[in-house]
Amino acid sequence: MNNTRVSALIAVPVTAIAVLYAAACAAFSWEPSLGWLIQALIHLGELAAVVALVSSGAVGASRPGRAGLITAGVTLVRADRGRWLPLALGVYTMAVLIPVEIATGGPPATLALASIAVWDVL
Repeated sequence: MNNTRVSALIAVPVTAIAVLYAAACAAFSWEPSLGWLIQALIHLGELAAVVALVSSGAVGASRPGRAGLITAGVTLVRADRGRWLPLALGVYTMAVLIPVEIATGGPPATLALASIAVWDVL
């Protein structure tokens, strides 16, 4: 089993747990006492997803293709591979997620948690 597959196998269930965690926090205004630990593990799983994307070669071998989701999305669209998800994630992060987090002060605000849950679903 190669590193890409291992990273993807870690990222998928962790991201699914992240969606459920963010949705529960948003719906019930609930934050567990060990929320910081859960969030740290979620971020490690999301890092595994980025590692899987980069090591799979989906963004190409070029250095700009490895720079970030927006750059990766532009690289994929230019290569006419039709993979719009990295571009959509990058644009969503910059245009929606970060401004919502700043405006609401971040979690546990319901809108902040909802924007994180949408990002996790994407």
